[in-house]
Amino acid sequence: MDLKELVQTCALQLAQAPLAYGHGTLNAQDEATWLVLWQLQLPLDLDLSVDVETLHHQVKALNPARHVLDIPQDAIAACQTLIAQRIQTRKPAAYLTREAWLQGIPFYVDERSIVPRSFIAELIADGAFDGWLSEKSHAFLDLCTGNGSLAVLCAMAYPDIQVTGADISSAALAVAQINVDKHQLNHRIQLIESDGLQGLQQKFDCILCNPPYVCEAS
Repeated sequence: MDLKELVQTCALQLAQAPLAYGHGTLNAQDEATWLVLWQLQLPLDLDLSVDVETLHHQVKALNPARHVLDIPQDAIAACQTLIAQRIQTRKPAAYLTREAWLQGIPFYVDERSIVPRSFIAELIADGAFDGWLSEKSHAFLDLCTGNGSLAVLCAMAYPDIQVTGADISSAALAVAQINVDKHQLNHRIQLIESDGLQGLQQKFDCILCNPPYVCEAS
C-alpha cells in the first residue's frame, strides 16, 4: 500500500464514524492526512495532490529511510491503530498526537488545556495590533493563556516586549510552561496563576483574551 492509498483508506474510516472536526482540520480527508503523515514522521505540509512517484522522490530527498511507495506493514498497522483511537475515543486528534499548530508553529497540548484555535493568532501574525502600540509599549498580557500558544506567538512577533500568560488553571499553566521551554522563551514570558485579573498587579500595554467557550462541566 502506498501513502496516498493509506490516507484514502483512513479518510474513509473517519468519514464513516460520528466524529466532529475543527481542532486543526475541518474534514475527514484533512484529518486522515494529518494523522498518517504524523504517524509516519513525514512532513505535515507534504502535498498529496501530486502523483505518488513525485512524492516518493520528494520524501527520499528529505529522508531516505522514509517510505511512500510500499509502506511497511508495521507502519500501516500503527496508522490504523491511531485512526481507531480517534474513532473510539472521539478525542481531538491533537490530544492523540500531543501536538497542535497555530500559524505554522507547533505547540504541545494535552487534556490539561483546551486545543488552541483562535483567530487572534492570525491577528498577531498580520500585525493587527501594531497601530495600538508605541515605543513605550513593553508589556503584553495573554489572559486565559491555556497552553500558552498566543503568549508564545506574541513573544515571537514582538521581540522587544515582555509577555505574561495568566490562567486560573495550574494544570494548564504546566502545559504552557512546556511550550515556553520548547520555544526557548523563558526570558520573555512569565506565567502566573490568576482568576481573571485578580492575581495581577502589573499594568499592561495590550491585553489579549481567548477564554474557553465551553461550559464548566466540559
